[in-house]
Parts: sequence; C-alpha cells; structure tokens
Amino acid sequence: MPEPLFPAAIALVLLLAVLLAFGFGGEACRRAVQRLPVAVRIALPALLAIPWTLVAAGAGHFHLRWFMVYLLAPVAVALVLEAASRLDPEQRGHWLDFLVLLPLGLAVDLRWLEAAWPAHLTALGKLTLLDAGLYGLMAVRQLSGVGFDLRLRGARRRDRSARVPVLRAHCHSSRPGSGVSALASARAPSLAGRSAVDL
Repeated sequence: MPEPLFPAAIALVLLLAVLLAFGFGGEACRRAVQRLPVAVRIALPALLAIPWTLVAAGAGHFHLRWFMVYLLAPVAVALVLEAASRLDPEQRGHWLDFLVLLPLGLAVDLRWLEAAWPAHLTALGKLTLLDAGLYGLMAVRQLSGVGFDLRLRGARRRDRSARVPVLRAHCHSSRPGSGVSALASARAPSLAGRSAVDL
C-alpha cells in the first residue's frame, strides 16, 4: 500500500522551509535565533521531529524509539554547538565541532536513520539532518564562512562599492600596444575572500 502523499508533502515543505530560510535570510535567521533565551535556542530544533512524526503517523508505523531520535538528536547538536561557541569564541575549531560533524556525516553516509522512513522517503531523513546541522552551525555556533546564499547576486550585495565593475575599454590610438598598456594599468578591486558564487 503506498504511503499517504499529504503527510510526506507537508514534511517536505517543513524541511525545505528551514533550508530556504537559511539560504535566503541566513543573517536574519542568525540574529533571530541569537535573540532567543539560551534554553529556547537549544530546544527549538526539537521541532524537526514534526516531519518524521507526520510521515510515520501517516504511514501507520510510528515508533517511540525513532520519535525520540528525531526529537533529541537535533537538540543534542544545538546543545553541543552552544557549548562550543562559548568555549571557542574565536572560532579556531574545537573538538566539539568535530563531535557534531562526524556523527551527522556518518549518519547520512552509513544510512543509520533510513530505517525510520519509508523506502521512497529516506531523503527526508537526510534533509532533517541537514537542517539540524545548518541550525547548529549557522544559528547557534555562528561559524563565520559557513553556510550558503541562495539570493540572486544583486540582492546579496549590501552596497554598490561591493560590486565588481565591468571594464569596457575602447582604445583608439595610433601607437601600437597603447590599448594593452591602458588595460594593464587599470586597477580592479581585490577579489580575495570572495567565492566563485559571489562573482
């Protein structure tokens, strides 16, 4: 018997909402989470149990063990990364970061949690882990240089000075090579620190 489509669709929307919120409003999400009391900030990812609960209840195979995994694992990620942010405010890297990243990566790679989902919906489990990791690393730990930006290039830039100018040169000269030297002497802003996606 096929799994009910509606609970799976709602679960997908909920999981993508977290992903898209960080993709389109990462900085706003960070600020909003940081304004929350610490206990709420740590407990908030427990909401990631809702997608699994919808799918499991809709499919008629709700198990308390899997519910507890999806309720507590995202909270544990947030708790450990909250501790890491306090112990390593300079963001040089802490063993607690590794303690979070290793199990998340192994859970996806070794498919530890796929048994909790119907066979054709295992991608939702991976999205749940991705959301837990994004929330923990970007909103709780607030690692600089971590994350992604789904906004269009123009919307990403805060001011006009951050834009890379397009250099158009029409050199008309009677001296050979003068056009090349004019282009060679033009100075472009430094692109150091920008990723290829930003350009």
